Amino acid sequence: LRPFAQHPRLCLDEPGERMLSIFVLAIARPELLDRRPALGGRRASVIRLSPLDDASMSSLVDGLVKGLSPETRAMLVARAEGIPLFAVETVRALIDRDAVLPRDGRYVAADGVDASLDALGAPASLQALVAARLDALTPVERRVVADASVLGHSFTREGLIALDPEIDDLDDALTSLQRREILGVVQDHRSAERGQFTFVQGVVRRVAYATQSKRDRKVRHLAAAEYLEGLVVENEDLSIVVAQHLLDAVDASSPGDDDGETLTDRACAHLERAAQRAAALAAPTEAVRLYRAALEHADEPATQGRLHLAAARAANVAGDYPAAVEHASQSAAAFDAIDAEIDAGMAVGLQCIYMVRGSTIAGAIDVAR
Repeated sequence: LRPFAQHPRLCLDEPGERMLSIFVLAIARPELLDRRPALGGRRASVIRLSPLDDASMSSLVDGLVKGLSPETRAMLVARAEGIPLFAVETVRALIDRDAVLPRDGRYVAADGVDASLDALGAPASLQALVAARLDALTPVERRVVADASVLGHSFTREGLIALDPEIDDLDDALTSLQRREILGVVQDHRSAERGQFTFVQGVVRRVAYATQSKRDRKVRHLAAAEYLEGLVVENEDLSIVVAQHLLDAVDASSPGDDDGETLTDRACAHLERAAQRAAALAAPTEAVRLYRAALEHADEPATQGRLHLAAARAANVAGDYPAAVEHASQSAAAFDAIDAEIDAGMAVGLQCIYMVRGSTIAGAIDVAR
């Protein structure tokens, strides 16, 4: 503003001169006021912009690109989380992949090209923008964000302490991160996570997680799993979360680490426990999904046979008789491989019952014989 103040026609020294009002609009992140507190003084009005709702974001996306599939459009709206910049940068990433092309003065979805966002991470430009915001944090704030990114989109203060017991000024860091609008607090009274901290934008969490070394990620995942295992007795729903932390720790392991098998077995045990709870709560379809997730990491034939048999029973309750038959058959094969004849016979017997219920009676007779 110095050139304006020095301009002869704006000089107010002479009597009778009429004052000329100047309106200045500045768009900035909340942390600007931390560096320049005078900008928020008496003659300034600070207006905080809330994220756009889904309807407004949908209109914005339609204005950016024409012809996106409903699935891609909905995913783009969800990913943007109400922030127009996120939507714009994601569209630019689609343009770089030739999934979106300019045509007749506007961008349209390319014919015959998959514009799915499933395999598309955060665009590089957006990652750089978020990374720059994170780099501007204090060392303590960066540690808090890194710990939080491992815990998940929402997390508790106790969880942060479990991951980093020696962290200093945690409450001050959390207050600062809320002021900077990197973290928030869940306020929805209908949510089971009410009162927990949460990332304001999911992309911030993804970038904070991706910028950590694999070794740091593994250490944090193991600390999170150990902390949550102590809470499973009171809240069995946490078994799934514990299992995911253990599997993420395996994914972050180095070739020389020798704890992969042990961690995988622990994860399978938690997935099986979660499946048993889902079955007890009359959610057989979810139980089947969890048993299948455990089977993806089970190597021992005895474990495979037990999990397939449990999945068969859950699929039967869900009325999915083809799946029940397949799991029972797989269970019998696994038990046969270790000469567990009685267990294999039980699996075959159930297989026949499920075939009858699925109206494959002649096939059931042949299997029974």
